Amino acid sequence: MAETERQSAVPQLDLLAALAQVDSDTTGAETFERYIWQAKQAVRQWLTCLSGHGGPVFLVCEQVEDLTLVYRDRIRFLQLKTRDRGSWSALAMCDRGIGALVRSYTAARNAGLHELATFELWLEGPTSDVAETVAFASGPAGAGKAVRTKITSLGLKRAWLDDFLQRLVIRPDQPTRAHIDAKALWELSALWPALSRPELDLVYERLLNAATAAQGAAAAPATVQAHLAAARLHIGHHLPGPDEPGGACIRRARTTYSVR
Repeated sequence: MAETERQSAVPQLDLLAALAQVDSDTTGAETFERYIWQAKQAVRQWLTCLSGHGGPVFLVCEQVEDLTLVYRDRIRFLQLKTRDRGSWSALAMCDRGIGALVRSYTAARNAGLHELATFELWLEGPTSDVAETVAFASGPAGAGKAVRTKITSLGLKRAWLDDFLQRLVIRPDQPTRAHIDAKALWELSALWPALSRPELDLVYERLLNAATAAQGAAAAPATVQAHLAAARLHIGHHLPGPDEPGGACIRRARTTYSVR
């Protein structure tokens, strides 16, 4: 860097350092982090579509719920919730998550789909060890009076309460924001053990980009879908070589994801 360039950069660096000391609202960054956590959960569930052993046929983002899994004969509506600290009590679940599921249940019921559906609350982190919360999380149909009253106050018709609770599923202990990447990469490596870590990282990145595109109602990259279709035949096995059946498609996928 020339001396004049160095001198002109100093005031800019001073301004940057001063800016870093200004109090700032972190809400935007935290909201984005939660949004990305939901996209990573979408990627994990997308991978289950490849199993062919009773897995979902379609995965839909931001349609009725954060994530909706469509099977051949049923639908799962998933509300995904993060938590910064502490555990989830039964009433906290009602305040943050079950209210959204009540709206989804009402919409599904109005469309005649509720009898084919479950409504699931996926929670980052653990639930409280208070007896009422433990019982509610393991079997929502047996919810106590306080929880039932709270849920009806969220807008659910009292006549629908028992049916809603029978279809409600609580899934706590989801991977934290700090650990979900490792969990997703482990699941990818279990599907395709022959992929190297750099290849896994790039496949994960492409899947995550496609999931975030789906969350924003944008078109997913066609190459991602094509490569997953080619690799699906080789789940749990070594990928074929260039001269073996299916090898040409896999070679194109691996070339796309190789480190340059």
